[in-house]
Amino acid sequence: MLLHDSRHAARTSRTGDLVLLDDQDRSLWNRDQIMEGLSLLQRARSSGRVGPYTIQARLSAAERQLKQVESQLRLLQVRLDDTTITAPFDGYVVERYVEPSEWVRARGQLMPFFNFQPNYSHLKWEFG
Repeated sequence: MLLHDSRHAARTSRTGDLVLLDDQDRSLWNRDQIMEGLSLLQRARSSGRVGPYTIQARLSAAERQLKQVESQLRLLQVRLDDTTITAPFDGYVVERYVEPSEWVRARGQLMPFFNFQPNYSHLKWEFG
């Protein structure tokens, strides 16, 4: 029950509307209740007795852990996206000015590219 009650403040919006678990502000969750609930859950697991409340508590704890891992995964994906450099066109790197894992400045030149895409020019020749 502590694990469920720990989210009480985040379950409703300021207008009284229900807020789904995925949309809840986790900063409003009561961390002390979560820690106490997890401690009691661990004691219940070690006792060997399994009842409906133990199963509900384990389910709630697993959902909480899943949400934490999903949040970490999203954050890591954003960080990875922020460290990936892409060229605005297809081409080949002809020289590197920096090595992998080196820090670079914003708008700094990393490497020159050579674009092998065909370029068409129209020339007008005048004779005479």
